[in-house]
Amino acid sequence: MGEQTYDEWRLVLPSAWWTIPLRDAGRREASIAALVEAQFAGVPAPESLKRDMRSALEFQAVRAAEYNGLSLAIARELLPGIPLGASLIVNHVATPPITVGDLEVLLDWSDGAPERAEVAAGPALRRATLGVAEAADDLSVNTLTVNYYIPDEQGFGYYGLVLSAPLPPALAEPVEVLFDAVAQTFHYVSQEDPAALKEAIGE
Repeated sequence: MGEQTYDEWRLVLPSAWWTIPLRDAGRREASIAALVEAQFAGVPAPESLKRDMRSALEFQAVRAAEYNGLSLAIARELLPGIPLGASLIVNHVATPPITVGDLEVLLDWSDGAPERAEVAAGPALRRATLGVAEAADDLSVNTLTVNYYIPDEQGFGYYGLVLSAPLPPALAEPVEVLFDAVAQTFHYVSQEDPAALKEAIGE
């Protein structure tokens, strides 16, 4: 079991996920470098491959940070034996005090309406989409994206969780179940029950 830890909130992750902090550039770069080394540990790989992976992760992390990102988690193994790439971005948007009902009205839902959901922190909004994009050799790639929107308990805005992964259609349902299990552990420090949260993701 892993954990994303900040002053106000916690999020429990499966042990195969790697967390990259976004707010401090030095810590971000060090974490990315360590992830690349861990991913290739014991595997002969040219430096160019490591460099490409590091550049791709740095680009993803910098973009996430530019959009109010607090942390980025990368799945080194999405499901047992399936090394699919997946990511989780947690961001925070500052607003006046806001509720789930306010979010339903104020946010842009042109890509699909949300549904009410519950996470450990309380009421939230959830939206899942399965997009199809053209890839090389005329192949199509499905990208599952699950978004959660959670009002800040301090009344200073809301948190956004963006979980996404490119995958074959057959894996969409089990991966969506995993994404929901992770998102539902989002909680504030005052609400902590580590045993229950660990059980929620099956570890």
